Amino acid sequence: MQSNEKDSAHHAQSHTIKSAMAQCLTPDVLTAASSRLEDLDQWLHETEQQHLLANHAHLDKGAAARAYWHAGYASALQDLFELIKKSTRDAA
Repeated sequence: MQSNEKDSAHHAQSHTIKSAMAQCLTPDVLTAASSRLEDLDQWLHETEQQHLLANHAHLDKGAAARAYWHAGYASALQDLFELIKKSTRDAA
């Protein structure tokens, strides 16, 4: 595949992804996700846990903090996908 063909294919794929995201990320989904993020941020500051992110312990290979971070991230993505699915069902 020539460079121009690769660029064109990449552009088409990127456009498809952006289009799908625009359809899924409705204002309701964005509002709900933003609210959950604000709640978590507030909790981190109220409990003085923000240092957990600042010291980057979640990046240390083999660290327990890394496992917890990845588990939390996976949970957050699952939550976001559930919000998207619900929004899609409600729109149908």
